[in-house]
Amino acid sequence: MNSYRIAIYPGDGIGKEVCDQAVRVLQHVQQQEGSFQLQFSWLPWGCDYYSQHGSVVPDDYLEQLKTFDAIFLG
Repeated sequence: MNSYRIAIYPGDGIGKEVCDQAVRVLQHVQQQEGSFQLQFSWLPWGCDYYSQHGSVVPDDYLEQLKTFDAIFLG
């Protein structure tokens, strides 16, 4: 069975709600299909991250993203 790592980057505003629902749809497709597995990792980057760290993403964000098979942007 193929396994895919997906980074979820909801961003700010409505992106959070959109990503929640999109992940639900993808999980349903995964269950119905049964021939692949999806592993989701939620990235805490955006406005809240900026408030805490002074930047929207960490310095090594590109290196972190390279470890995923796909990136879902909200």
